[in-house]
Amino acid sequence: MKRSIEGFNQLNTADEVAKAKLKQKHLLNEFLELQKEFVSKKRKLQAAKQRRDIILGEILFLKLRRRYLLKNQSSHVDSERCIPHMKNFDAESEVPAEKRSNRAYDAAIETGHPAFTSKFNSVTYYG
Repeated sequence: MKRSIEGFNQLNTADEVAKAKLKQKHLLNEFLELQKEFVSKKRKLQAAKQRRDIILGEILFLKLRRRYLLKNQSSHVDSERCIPHMKNFDAESEVPAEKRSNRAYDAAIETGHPAFTSKFNSVTYYG
């Protein structure tokens, strides 16, 4: 009788080991599937973040460009309002050739400095 009990215990133990191995294999497969799914979702999230950053950069650029154009347009309109009589002014036709003077131009060439400066041709250093 002892033999049959010992044989039964060995079969029972072998059954438990087989079940444990099967369960381990099943859990490992499930883990690998979850890991693949995680990596896939992580890549999709990273791509979505990159697209969002690109769009936000484009929005910022367009806002700054719009602000610049509106500012430039308003200053252009203001300058036209301030000097309406200058629209049709032609310096060469208004001043006879004998009375024209190029002294400022000649002086600028001799010194190497411009005869006038504006915000467009002046150099600004930021330190």
